[in-house]
Amino acid sequence: MDARATCAKWPVGTMLDGGVWLLRGSLRAERRAHNPEGFSSTLNPATSVRGLAVILSDHDIRFFRNLDMLDIEPWNDAQVQPASYDLTLGEWVTIPRLDGHHENLPVNNLRIDRGSFCLLHTAEVVTLSNKVGAQVMGKSTWARRGLIVESAGWVDPGFTGQLVLEVTNLSPVPVVLKPGDPIAQIVFMQLKSPALEPYGPERGSHYHGQMGATAAHQDA
Repeated sequence: MDARATCAKWPVGTMLDGGVWLLRGSLRAERRAHNPEGFSSTLNPATSVRGLAVILSDHDIRFFRNLDMLDIEPWNDAQVQPASYDLTLGEWVTIPRLDGHHENLPVNNLRIDRGSFCLLHTAEVVTLSNKVGAQVMGKSTWARRGLIVESAGWVDPGFTGQLVLEVTNLSPVPVVLKPGDPIAQIVFMQLKSPALEPYGPERGSHYHGQMGATAAHQDA
C-alpha cells in the first residue's frame, strides 16, 4: 500500500492493517514541498505485528515524519544522521541546590566545572506516535571531552515535549556550552505493534508535554 495514498484515503483515527493509527491525517504541505517527488520506504508502517522492531534509517526518519508518525520541531534536515537525528541545546539550565530546591538559569555560555551536575534540555520538541519509540544518548564529541550526557535513555511511544538531559562533567577541566550546540542524538525505533496505552495524560505520565529543564517529579 502506498503510504502517501494511505494518508489521503483514510481519515484521522482510522486503524490500518497491523494496528497503525493515523494520528493527524493528511501530509503537511511544507514537507511535500521539501521533497516534491515524495518519499517511499522499505518499511511498511502497516505491517503485521509479527514483524520485528527496527531502527529507522535517515530515509525512514523522513518517511515516518511525512506520515506524522514522529515529529521534531523545529526541524532541520541537516541534523538527520545515517540512523539518528542530532538534538541541540536549549536555553535553560536547572541546577540542584543543597537545600533540595532547584535554580533555573539561562544557559548563555554555561560553564560546567569538574564533578558538577545539572539538568539541560533540548531546543527541539519531540513527538512520537503510538508506533514509535526512541533512545536518546550523548554525542561522542562531548564524551571524549569528559562530559557525560544522559537522558534517562528511553522515550516512550506517545511522548511529546522537549527532552531533559542529565549532564555531569568527569573531565579535570571545565566544559563550556551555549544554546544551539549539538548535545545529543535520538534514535527512532518502529515497534512490532502499537502501544495500547501510550505515554500521555490519560495514564498520568509525569513529563508529558514538558518544556525546559524539568526537575524530577516528586511522585516519579
